[in-house]
Amino acid sequence: DRKLCMSDWHSLAAQMGGGRTANALRTFHRQKTNPEYAKPELPEGVKHERGLVRRIAVEAVRMLGGHATFPEILKCCRTDPKMQQEFGGRMNCHMTKILGAKSERPVWEGTLQ
Repeated sequence: DRKLCMSDWHSLAAQMGGGRTANALRTFHRQKTNPEYAKPELPEGVKHERGLVRRIAVEAVRMLGGHATFPEILKCCRTDPKMQQEFGGRMNCHMTKILGAKSERPVWEGTLQ
C-alpha cells in the first residue's frame, strides 16, 4: 500500500471528470478509509427544523451589530444567554466531524459553517 501523492490525485480527478478536485477526492478517500476522519453515526431522524440554523446566524449577526466574522458568530451562539434561551433547545448538539477534519463539533456548528 503506497501513499498517493498530489499528482496521483490530480490524475484521478481528471480521469473521473464530474468537477471534483484532487483535494476533494483525497479528503473523501481519507474519510472513508481512515477511522480518525470517519464521521460518527448520528441518530436517525435527528435534524434541525428547516431554516433554524440560518435564523440563528442572522440573529447572531444582528446582535453583533450587523457585521461579524464566523468565529464571532460561533462565540455568540455558544455563549450568549439570549441565544441559548431562544435556540439552545432546538440546536442539534450531536457531535460530528466536518469533512476532512479529525476534530468533532456539534452538528449545528458544522451546518453553520
